[in-house]
Amino acid sequence: MLMYFKDVYQEPEINNAKNVLVQAEVIHGMHCKDPFNWPSTIDDNFISYCIEKGPAFFQNDNCSFEKSARRKENDHTRHLSLTSFQRKLPNGEKCQRQWLMYSPSQGVVYCFMCKLFGSDHKKKTQSPFVSTGFSNWKKSNKIVLHENSLEHQSATTKWLVRSNTKTSVNKEMCRQISAERDYWIQVFKRITTVVKFLAIRGLPLRGDHEVFGVNNNGNYLGLLELIADFDPFLKTHIELYGNKGKGNPSYLSKTICNEIVNLMKNDLVNFMVEEVKQAKYFSIIMDSTPDLAKIDQMAIVLRYCISSKVYERLFDLTPVTSHKGESIFDILCEFLKNAGLDIINCRGQSYDNASNMSGIYEGLQAHVKNQNTLAVYIPCTAHSLNLVGVHSVDCCEEAVHFFSFLQMLYNFFSGSTHRWTILINSLEKKDKERLLVLKSLSDTRWASHSEACRALTKNYKTILTVLSEISESKNENGDTKYHAKVLLKNILRDSNMIYERRVGEFCSQISNTYKDECKRKITKKFSDGNNKGLTVLSGNDKFRVETHHVIIDKFCSELDKRINAYSVVVEHFLFLTRLHVESTDDVEESVNKFLSVYKNDVDDSIKYELIHFKQFWDQLKPTFDGSDVHKIFEWMTEYNIINIFPNIHIAIRIYLTIPVANCTAERAFSKLARIKNKNRSTQTQENLSSLMILSTENDILQHLSFDKTLQAFATQKARKKTFI
Repeated sequence: MLMYFKDVYQEPEINNAKNVLVQAEVIHGMHCKDPFNWPSTIDDNFISYCIEKGPAFFQNDNCSFEKSARRKENDHTRHLSLTSFQRKLPNGEKCQRQWLMYSPSQGVVYCFMCKLFGSDHKKKTQSPFVSTGFSNWKKSNKIVLHENSLEHQSATTKWLVRSNTKTSVNKEMCRQISAERDYWIQVFKRITTVVKFLAIRGLPLRGDHEVFGVNNNGNYLGLLELIADFDPFLKTHIELYGNKGKGNPSYLSKTICNEIVNLMKNDLVNFMVEEVKQAKYFSIIMDSTPDLAKIDQMAIVLRYCISSKVYERLFDLTPVTSHKGESIFDILCEFLKNAGLDIINCRGQSYDNASNMSGIYEGLQAHVKNQNTLAVYIPCTAHSLNLVGVHSVDCCEEAVHFFSFLQMLYNFFSGSTHRWTILINSLEKKDKERLLVLKSLSDTRWASHSEACRALTKNYKTILTVLSEISESKNENGDTKYHAKVLLKNILRDSNMIYERRVGEFCSQISNTYKDECKRKITKKFSDGNNKGLTVLSGNDKFRVETHHVIIDKFCSELDKRINAYSVVVEHFLFLTRLHVESTDDVEESVNKFLSVYKNDVDDSIKYELIHFKQFWDQLKPTFDGSDVHKIFEWMTEYNIINIFPNIHIAIRIYLTIPVANCTAERAFSKLARIKNKNRSTQTQENLSSLMILSTENDILQHLSFDKTLQAFATQKARKKTFI
């Protein structure tokens, strides 16, 4: 009896428990609704699938019977009749023939029970109701003969026993499985709550030991113990199964924890993928950074618009071994294929300014454009603006010297807790009782230069005094006093005073005029004795011409060069920022360029929609700025006018889908440093990717339901139990 039970209920193990029934649908699918498409070899899994669906699912008695037409010599055309699906009893009543199945593709009928459980499979000559299908409508009485045959009755009995959960064996086994499933669902719900809590905060799960009752068993087991203090169910479960060891399933182990983490990640990614498919258009944002184990991690972020909101979501974190544009493109294609997304719907891409990403010939953006010319490339504005600042300073020797001095000054004080304490105790509290301390410079964050300059200018007198005291102190060692004297000498140099108008405000030790004004002027003479036309600059003029103007000129030229990268977006979407005003020549030109590029997304009627939209705008007179495209996007959804102006709405969706920076990928890397730190450097790539996505997209995770996943997972685990 136990073997029979296993034959009935045993299912193949799969990695994702949620896909148990889904996999059956994919394998057997709706095409098996036609019995002609049934597999030639009927296995136990297919039988279970058919029993779950029931014979009515395969009858197809509501189809047209045109394919059933048969005509023989000297006879008229005969069809299958709907009455064949009913059996007329002697007293005039009718009952449904559940076993009869019609094949819409072949126009024949089969027997549901006999194809699944009949003994004809072993015979050389099989009944047509099992093999080729019955279609001799002239001798339709054979349907009755088959119905009364011993083979059919035996197959029907097997089907009744197999499908009836109230029989003695099945009833007890089903009840036991149901009880086991419900029990594990309650356990998994508590595990999911703990994992969700830790994943959202990026906290580690495991500790030094996998044992309940010890202090260093990690956050995962520790929180389960905490909940057990207020939850009798979990407390009893831990007492019964907590520390039983291998071979005694408790489903509280690290293996089950990792499986649930991955299941939650899959559900979360599937939810976001469905949102992208609903939005249709999306853009790609990718960036990479090395983790603590020196493995380069590539973040894949998609930007899309849905429900009047614009989202940028982290979809994957994968290691990269090659930084070539083609290799990174292969990673992108693999991700899109697994997610079921079409690169043809991509409307934008944004990366940093590295050549392997932004190169117009071999970069990632070039490979994407080869597949889809509408995927416009937008250099990351944050990186571009940072490069403008870097290149502007690099062109001027005095500026380079100044910022090098700022970094040296910070390194001198921060390199010793003693010196840092002396500086802190000397500073005055500013900005709501906060100390404005010295700042370090960063090549990737140009705003740090401004903060470092501000800290120097605000605390100039104090810093000068502290350096002087350290350089003359008898308690300091010689090396410290030497470096203090060097910094003190540099800080008094005139070339460091970039802000010439504030020189006098810093300290009385600096004169209002530069030192080189007091120096003896040396006139250069040429070989012919002529020195006319040579202007010797000094003081303020020298700073203005040789430093200030050089930096400003370079800044403007770099800014103009990088702004050109965004001119394509301006040309195509200018009209969206002028929806509320009268049309002009440049607006009409923008509309025409947009139509020529996105001709497969919108049609020419957008021109009439723009006129209509302007009239509607003038009547309602919204209070927000009409050039704010995002506000218009939300406003159209609020007033339910999307179907009135569909082309304008599509144009706005495309415009808002195009990214302007890859900052979302950068922000994801800030979580990477917490999730993969020195204490968690050995975790698998699958777990790292799952925890990164769960932590980054925690706003979805907090409200996402995992009930169906847990039910399928609990069913799978319950059926692995040993029944005695």
